[in-house]
Amino acid sequence: MTNTQNVTELQPRMTREQLIDAARTAAKFLPVASAQLMNELANRLDITSVALCESMHQRSALAIENTVLRDDVTCWAKECDRIVERHTKKHTNMHQLEAQRELRELTPVTDYVIKEFKSNAVDELAILYRKFADEKGCSVNMQCSYRLTAERAESYASYIRSEDKTDEAAING
Repeated sequence: MTNTQNVTELQPRMTREQLIDAARTAAKFLPVASAQLMNELANRLDITSVALCESMHQRSALAIENTVLRDDVTCWAKECDRIVERHTKKHTNMHQLEAQRELRELTPVTDYVIKEFKSNAVDELAILYRKFADEKGCSVNMQCSYRLTAERAESYASYIRSEDKTDEAAING
């Protein structure tokens, strides 16, 4: 294999696993010092990727937990307003308004993560519809319909992400 062949083989986007395997395979053909360095880089990429995935899962779990807690706070505020209303015989929503104000200030990161989940889910939907369009035996009309739905899903995911950038700018101040 020549260098130009190696470069053209790496042109398509590789998955993390493919990149790690390619680095370990390439290390076999390098001088000892370079091979050790290449293997170390592959190992660190592998470990870092695992840690990143784990932290993303923890972040997701915390965002879901935070959403549940926000709903609980809102329910408690409504209940406090009902108790006050029962005793004073006057309609009030002061607890609920105060809770909403404080929650808005506390949780922009949770809102950002939830929007990220939504945009990723919509992207997965677009991929699924593109696969439906590529199936054998799918009529031309259905292919057009599936592809149009996929394009709309991608557009909506892009819209959600553009909202994310606005929110992220507000978070980072």
